[in-house]
Amino acid sequence: MTRQENQSFSNQVLSTASAFQASRALLTAVELDIFTQINSQKLPSKELAEKMNCHPRALDRLLNALCSLGFLGKEDGLFFNTDEGRSLLCADSKDYMAGLMHMAHLWDSWGDLTAVVKNGPSPEQDLSQMDEKWFAAFISAMHWRAKSHAPHLAGLLKGFLNGRILDVGGGSGIYTAAMLKESKEASAVIFDLPPVVEMTRKYLADAGLNNRAQVVAGNYLSDLLPAGFDLVFLSAIIHINGPEENQDLVARCAQALNPGGRLAVVDFIMEPNRTAPRFGALFALNMLTGTPFGDTYTMDEIRLWMEKAGLEFEGLVESGGNTGMVMGKKV
Repeated sequence: MTRQENQSFSNQVLSTASAFQASRALLTAVELDIFTQINSQKLPSKELAEKMNCHPRALDRLLNALCSLGFLGKEDGLFFNTDEGRSLLCADSKDYMAGLMHMAHLWDSWGDLTAVVKNGPSPEQDLSQMDEKWFAAFISAMHWRAKSHAPHLAGLLKGFLNGRILDVGGGSGIYTAAMLKESKEASAVIFDLPPVVEMTRKYLADAGLNNRAQVVAGNYLSDLLPAGFDLVFLSAIIHINGPEENQDLVARCAQALNPGGRLAVVDFIMEPNRTAPRFGALFALNMLTGTPFGDTYTMDEIRLWMEKAGLEFEGLVESGGNTGMVMGKKV
């Protein structure tokens, strides 16, 4: 390795190692709701500290750091939101990035990565037992991330949307909403945990679709799924589970299908050697720190689950948003 290459790599190491500093500054601002507190005002740090019951000097230094990162502006000692920050980081904005609170929750679990790698994931990390505040942040995050992805995915599935759809672990129902908007003939059932379904109903009502989508509470790992569907949809679900859980889930999804119906599995699909894509390799660590058995999976692993469930494997479609969609048909 040349001296120049060595310097370039050392810069990469330092940049990666210190990246947490900017992340922590932003996430602390999100947890304190600083951007919403400032809103459209221009405020000195002392006044904002009094308003938020924060330590004056500590808050001032955080605000300065947020300015250096481009998340706030500062003029004549007064702090203010940039136009972009006002649009994306203030809670009363229609474009608010609500999912950032979930990222703040992930900070805590990622802090345990060293212990997890040494000792293995905790078998007690049961998502169904998380509190309402955690679920609200999680569902908001998934909803925000899917806003641009859902219409694209619904377009890819257009030929399979003329009957009944079962959205397993459907969360806010944003993918169901996109599919129902794509096909006026379709109807849907969204199946999710009891702490989630009341949120789901509200999201559907806001979309004007609660008359076309039924919401059913249950745990997809242990409860029977409804039956009689032409499409069963699993988006961002298999990475939460271990291989045996996914094999059982795919088998029960197959049972829920009508003959000729399709199972669509959308997730972060790994290359056979699991080092690519980069997003999926890092996301596998996310599942290590947050679930007992979760992981990212290859196309061949999903194919095997489908074939064992009696489905005819129909291939992989690149579906955007770092995801692939694996299709299987009930024959």
